[in-house]
Amino acid sequence: MPVKNNNKKTGEIGFILNQNYWYRGYMSKAIREICSHVKEDYSHIKAITLVDNIASKKVLERNDFYFSETIMDNDEEKNIFLRNL
Repeated sequence: MPVKNNNKKTGEIGFILNQNYWYRGYMSKAIREICSHVKEDYSHIKAITLVDNIASKKVLERNDFYFSETIMDNDEEKNIFLRNL
């Protein structure tokens, strides 16, 4: 759910991709497209990954997300990444 921050909102993005399509750039392209389409209405986008999900962290970092914090969620350690739009 979007959260209003001044006149813009903070959104959250999530993704999962079938293993047959890994390492082809599909997620990076999708994230770039989503971010370019929502930048007028959103000020930040948030993504959460499992701490050991190196591939997803790399995809986010390549798309200008930065590490924000580590949290515990349902007994799992997760990383929060943010991107300013």
